[in-house]
Amino acid sequence: MSHRRSSIAAGIFALAVLGGAGAGAAAAEQAATGAAPETAGATPGGGIEAKAQVCFTCHGPKGASTNEKYPVIGGQQQYYLYLQLKDFKAGRRENAEMQPIMAALATEDLMPLAEYFSQQRWPSLSVRVDPAKVQAGEASANAGECSQCHLGGYNGASSVPRLAGQHLAYLQKTMLDFKSKARNNQPAMSALMAVFSDEDIAGLAQYLASLTVQEQPGAVEIQ
Repeated sequence: MSHRRSSIAAGIFALAVLGGAGAGAAAAEQAATGAAPETAGATPGGGIEAKAQVCFTCHGPKGASTNEKYPVIGGQQQYYLYLQLKDFKAGRRENAEMQPIMAALATEDLMPLAEYFSQQRWPSLSVRVDPAKVQAGEASANAGECSQCHLGGYNGASSVPRLAGQHLAYLQKTMLDFKSKARNNQPAMSALMAVFSDEDIAGLAQYLASLTVQEQPGAVEIQ
């Protein structure tokens, strides 16, 4: 078993101990300690922060992923995160690494987890892009009217995710998965991606990944 899988397995065990696996784990803990079981998702700084630790294995500390395979989730839109967690748990969005983790979480944990990660600071990622592909990607984004949902700065809102400054490889794979319907929990995105060539999608990923967001008090500036 790889180090990453070992860490995930240990995290899943920890979630069960923390009560994420349901009433059985909570009852066992209560019997052992004599203490009242913790309410799932009670406070972002207590139980939920502890349960979020298993996410750090792939998504990085506080969701600031440094691995292009895994998206940044720290600073992502809260309601979007919640909907994705719901879809993973219900099986509407499939991922071999996420499924066992979601099975160990209670439904009541999902919104507090989404809130916890949404409150973290989005990291500044370093990405190398081809200026010509970035320009072509911007043209494709304009043609597809992507900013109508993701907003002018591609910062997203509510159930629409932030795309600006996300990992290039993750963006490209996600759009290709929508196109092939390997990811099928958002039919509108599959329909949109179907009109783009793989080359168009590569350019879109470069353009979106290249956007830099500088967060300032009361404002977000896109460069």
